[in-house]
Amino acid sequence: MDAQQAALSKLLFGPPLCARVDAAEACAELDIALGTACRLLKGVFGPEENESANQVELEVGCVSKLPRDKNGLIARRAMLLFAFREPEVVAAFDCELARDLQMRVLPFFAPRFLRNSAQSPQAFIVAAATLSTLFRGERLGNWPREVAS
Repeated sequence: MDAQQAALSKLLFGPPLCARVDAAEACAELDIALGTACRLLKGVFGPEENESANQVELEVGCVSKLPRDKNGLIARRAMLLFAFREPEVVAAFDCELARDLQMRVLPFFAPRFLRNSAQSPQAFIVAAATLSTLFRGERLGNWPREVAS
């Protein structure tokens, strides 16, 4: 695993289970990554004064203002993970994990997360971590649409 991929994995899924995590420190790192994702997503949705672009900034701002505790950490991770549906965010983090999330894991699991009104961000994170690590390269339902030969 290269350094970029290891850093992204730590941001999204946390450190190894045997390591202790400082929630405030992890939240600070995630706030930086969410700021990057926010700028990229605003570009996806159009000009600066576009209603959709402004909504992205508002939502990221709300999550970034959450307490830097366990619940705030989960919310930040889930938001950043969900942002990997967009190619611009994937390109910014540029690693195999980012591409796998966008092309295989999130198309499979994000609709289920949304169908449940995003009410279980911890389950979303754990499912994505499981699918991207334990089942790396496996087809998930009909994702990816094309099978690599």
